[in-house]
Amino acid sequence: MKKLNIVLIIILLALLCGVGFLGFTLFTDMNSIKAPDLSTGTLSDVDAWCASLKDNPCAIEYEYSDTVEKNGVIYQSIKAGEVVDGSITFRISDGPDTTIVLPDNIATLTKTDIGTWVSQNALTNVTYNEEFSDTIEADHIISITPLSTPIVTDTPVMIVVSKGAENTKTIVNGEIEVTSGEFVGMTLSSFETTVKKVNLVPYHNSNKDDYDDTVAKGNIVWHGYGTYTENENISYGLSLGPSSDENTITITKNTYLNKTVTEFETAVKALGLVPSKTTDYEDYSDTVTKGNILWHGSGDYVDGETIRYSLSLGPESGSSSSTTTTVTDEDRYITKNKYLGYTVTQFETAAKALGLVPSKTTDYEDYSDTVPAGNILWHGYGQYEDGETFRYSVSLGSQSGTSTTTTVTDEDRYITKNKYLGYTVAQFETAAKALGLVPSKTTDYEDYSDTVPAGNILWHGYGQYVEGETFRYSVSLGSRSGSSSSSSGTSSQCYVASETYKGKTVSEFETAVKALGLVPAQTTEKEDYSSTVAAGNILWHGYGYYTTGETIRYSVSLGVETTEITLGSVQDLGVVTVGSGTPSFENSKNNITNYLKNSAGFTNVTVNGTTSNDTSEGYLISVTVNGVNHVGRATYSKDAAIVVTISTGMNS
Repeated sequence: MKKLNIVLIIILLALLCGVGFLGFTLFTDMNSIKAPDLSTGTLSDVDAWCASLKDNPCAIEYEYSDTVEKNGVIYQSIKAGEVVDGSITFRISDGPDTTIVLPDNIATLTKTDIGTWVSQNALTNVTYNEEFSDTIEADHIISITPLSTPIVTDTPVMIVVSKGAENTKTIVNGEIEVTSGEFVGMTLSSFETTVKKVNLVPYHNSNKDDYDDTVAKGNIVWHGYGTYTENENISYGLSLGPSSDENTITITKNTYLNKTVTEFETAVKALGLVPSKTTDYEDYSDTVTKGNILWHGSGDYVDGETIRYSLSLGPESGSSSSTTTTVTDEDRYITKNKYLGYTVTQFETAAKALGLVPSKTTDYEDYSDTVPAGNILWHGYGQYEDGETFRYSVSLGSQSGTSTTTTVTDEDRYITKNKYLGYTVAQFETAAKALGLVPSKTTDYEDYSDTVPAGNILWHGYGQYVEGETFRYSVSLGSRSGSSSSSSGTSSQCYVASETYKGKTVSEFETAVKALGLVPAQTTEKEDYSSTVAAGNILWHGYGYYTTGETIRYSVSLGVETTEITLGSVQDLGVVTVGSGTPSFENSKNNITNYLKNSAGFTNVTVNGTTSNDTSEGYLISVTVNGVNHVGRATYSKDAAIVVTISTGMNS
């Protein structure tokens, strides 16, 4: 029994020793693990080291880094060589943060703005949709929806662009009803979208631009109304902003007389006015050099208003012997009724001989039992100066029992289409004045007619009018057959109406006017972009009376104006800048400027030069667009700020 106890004690001691040895061994292993030096290692190195341990003490975290490549080690929690007490954490690089942040204030951004944002962030999976919106104006952004997060370059993104307010107007039997003030306050973009959907043509009438405290600057402050037919112009005016913004600019008469066009336009643009050439007062002059300012508007103007001007045709050939050699101030003292009863032709001839500019007004137009209809009933009087405007009004003839309605309502002033078709001008103007309207002749719709006698009403405005409003009209030119009348034994005269050939090809236009005996001549003066006339077709041509052999000028459409332009890669631009022979800074600057402005069509281009450590003279260093480096092919707005830097030589 004693022997058995000894054996058990020995076995027990052996077991205790074994357990103690094992515990000592484990304790020794855990406290002998020292952290490796993986500060320049990778995720693979970390995984391999951690897997080699019996009990993996590693924790791995990830974060973005602009300095450590993806999967590189950024940080380890225990320094190399120190004992790992419990666990060790390794922080691994996830590479640069490619998460894309949505722009702020989305509703204030346009489609062009968002296009720039898409290009700058190199998004590759973008879809655009358009929706109507009563609150977001046309071409502005309604929403941007990432279809997953975070957003990276290939994340599907849906961008919804506003089409403006939904068009509720309809065409009924080819006519469109527009009520007064229906579009007032609308943005120009929304207005144009709305009226174009019912095939009306928006036409900016700057005479209707006005200051308004309730309509935002640039929005619709006035528009035509009434019954329209498809493809008819609908005029509109824009708000110039609050009335507090109005600044009066006074132009005195003859301030710019005999100035060159460049001098005149520079001067009035500096005042904030818009110069506009007209032939209304174009004439021969022995004192004003041909092509210089013979006449310009005068009076009070506001910022942004149009100021018209006409040019001198120079001395009339052979006219010096037939005109009065000297006109004194005494000659220009006009007594009251001096030209009473004269025909308009006689009056205007006399006025021009005095160096005055005759100008018809309806201010003193009236009936007369003594002065025939159309003859001078009133004209200005007193002392005049050379080049001054000489106003006159004509007689409406005998009133012979005409009477006016004692009460005129808005219902009376609703004018139906063609209500006065075929009336004489006197009859039309009498009727218009009886309604409290101001008749105003225009050549906009003047044309030939086989049914309306020459000089009678061929077209007039229609729709709702208010008291004192201008009532425009155009007259018939009579039958086209035999419309050219002989003015001498050797020459004949023809009439070309405004916009007769608008939209025609150049070939069609030239064939037509040559058949009239006229000489077509292209000019760029009226060349412009157009959303209705195809590029290269007739956008504008001269109109009025012409004699055989006379030149008739025309300008062509540039087509729809491009608002977004695709720019190739920097490598493409580099080829463009090189040119022939050894590249130079000036050669490259000229080539790149010509390419970006004239070929590509960008309007805001700056080319700089700088010395370089590694780029030879004439070679491209960088291209930025809106402050961001341009590398690959991308699309930008035509007015994007492009800055090109070219080497002027290497540093010595």
